[in-house]
Amino acid sequence: MGVNKDSQNGLKNLIYNTKQPMVLDADAINILAENKTYVDYLPQNSILTPHLKEFERLTGKSTNWFERLQKQREISQKYHIIIVLKGAHSSISLPDGSVFFNSTGNPGMATGGSGDVLTGVIVGLLAQGYSPH
Repeated sequence: MGVNKDSQNGLKNLIYNTKQPMVLDADAINILAENKTYVDYLPQNSILTPHLKEFERLTGKSTNWFERLQKQREISQKYHIIIVLKGAHSSISLPDGSVFFNSTGNPGMATGGSGDVLTGVIVGLLAQGYSPH
């Protein structure tokens, strides 16, 4: 996708004109980090799937794990979105303030493209009518 002006405008138009939850990963999250006002227009129950660096670009660096978790939770609540923060122990925050942890990952998951697979699985489930929650 890239983060050039055309991509930024395309994502802006999509966010501003879509009512259905969307799933954003990688460069889409980097574009949000550069254009923070776009977050205000994300459809409710949209899902962001950042890894740690993408999350830090969006929210700024955290001094510790707990502060990062608090930021994640607060953003989910404020914007009514779901955040799947990918890592060794992924955390999933919901708009109601709930946070879930997935500790079943392994080093093989830290491979280029595995985040794309996760995004595809989430989109596939949403397309079948599953709730984002």
